[in-house]
Amino acid sequence: MKPRANGIHAPGKPFASNLGEPSLVHMDIHCVQRLVSACGPRLRGLTVAMPFFHDTEMVLPGDPTTKHTMGVDLSLCSTLERLEICLRPRALTEGRSLDKLKAMLNSWDPQVPLQNVHLRAYYEYNFTQQSFADLLGTVGLVLEDLLRESAGPPSADGEVGEQGRRWQIWVDINDWEVWRDWWWTHVQKCFPTLAKSAALRMNFALRK
Repeated sequence: MKPRANGIHAPGKPFASNLGEPSLVHMDIHCVQRLVSACGPRLRGLTVAMPFFHDTEMVLPGDPTTKHTMGVDLSLCSTLERLEICLRPRALTEGRSLDKLKAMLNSWDPQVPLQNVHLRAYYEYNFTQQSFADLLGTVGLVLEDLLRESAGPPSADGEVGEQGRRWQIWVDINDWEVWRDWWWTHVQKCFPTLAKSAALRMNFALRK
């Protein structure tokens, strides 16, 4: 609280009030959660990496033998429209990371008309073409499972999700032009439910 001239304490400025679209890539899950909890109602966009930084080393407070299995809670992010998820190669081999991904997405229920999820490699040179294709297939299973659990039919304009929750999935690909059609076919196979609607997109950037 800041003292006014008359001695009465006025409310202090909210923490990081200008932080509207943070990129929290090089942070462990506890730091990400603290920032999201503090700034959640003001966030419009958010970028995180999966697995989280030092994810395999994180344990629950007070229990050094139990791995942290819960995802970041986005329930406070009432205005969050865009969630970018940077996928690391280890996400394919660490089952807990996929559980955290599902838990994070499941907690995200904002008061916005459309929830945009962007998936991209972090970084492209960390993957072979096949390894990123395999990872998309695994992430697709997680998202498809989440969609089935939401038990909502497609809306009139094609987006899939429960009433009040409309999803748009974007997959970012960086490759040679000759592989564009192959990637689009593969992306549709990874997200078959979304592929039947207008809720699946691919951003294709030409490799330099």
